[in-house]
Amino acid sequence: MLCIIRVKLSIKESMLRIIRVKLSIKESMLCIIRVKLSIKESMLRIIRVKLSIKESMLCIIRVKLSIKESMLRIIRVKLSIKESMLCIIRVKLSIKESMLRIIRVKIPIKEFMLRIIRARIAILNIMPVILKEKYLIKSVSRIFYFLTRKTHTPMSNVKLGFGKLPIPMKIQVTRNIVVQTAASGAFVTPDPPLATITTAVDALETAYENSRDGGKAKTAFMYLQEKELTGLMTKLVAYVQATSGGDETIILLAGMSVKSPKTPPQPLDAPQNLRVIMGRLAGDITPKWKNLLSCRLYMVETSIDGITWVSAGNSTKATITLSGFTSGSKVWVRAAGVNAKGQGPWSSPAQGMAA
Repeated sequence: MLCIIRVKLSIKESMLRIIRVKLSIKESMLCIIRVKLSIKESMLRIIRVKLSIKESMLCIIRVKLSIKESMLRIIRVKLSIKESMLCIIRVKLSIKESMLRIIRVKIPIKEFMLRIIRARIAILNIMPVILKEKYLIKSVSRIFYFLTRKTHTPMSNVKLGFGKLPIPMKIQVTRNIVVQTAASGAFVTPDPPLATITTAVDALETAYENSRDGGKAKTAFMYLQEKELTGLMTKLVAYVQATSGGDETIILLAGMSVKSPKTPPQPLDAPQNLRVIMGRLAGDITPKWKNLLSCRLYMVETSIDGITWVSAGNSTKATITLSGFTSGSKVWVRAAGVNAKGQGPWSSPAQGMAA
């Protein structure tokens, strides 16, 4: 019995060992499963890493594509800039061609102007002979008049009129004066000599032609020549004035004009449209009237009854503000202008109310 029990116990122990082996096998299987799961997780992680790498590669590819697109845009911009530069160069070339055409047009115009100037010079060279024949009889008669003129003849003043004339007109006027002064015979020893004036005119004409090509130095030299000629002509005007004694006929012989005599002042009329306006302050009135030409001063008088007049003040304008009246009272006002001829007539009285 004991043997049987021991056998049974040994069998049970064996069974336990078998169970333990099975359990260890199951644990091993679980470990294997866990290892397999960890391997699968690792594989999944590897796959995820690969996917992230692929995404990164795609991002890099996209960045490269965007960089290439940007480079293409830059190339296009550069091309457009080059095209714009080419357009600008073409415009500049067209402008230069236009300038060359203008210069080519100006050259024949200048040649034509030179021909005109030469023709004028030739005409001016012939003018003394023509003028001597033309003014011979007139000069004799005018010289006779100059010698026999009355002493009470009003004196005239010589007028040169150089101020607002352009340089070509100054040259022409000066040459005419030189020719007529030489042909008149009334001016024996001109001061300055006519030859000096002719030399100055020629120098100014040459400087004027040279300055037309441009250049500050040439223009400045032209103005110096103009100033010199003006000074010589001013001296000649003084000589003609002294020699002629203020006789208009002798002055005209020199080809110069005469200043118009000053118009003497005329008597003033009475101021018109007189009206009396209420002033801004209490007791003030403001008379106004139409302005008179050549009037230097206005005299204003006031009256309470329109019969007895009292001086209220003077004004250089066509209005005045008078004060010191009783508020609400009616005041009569009249005005008169004053100039070099004296006081003019009084205006028609006008009535107004003080403020």
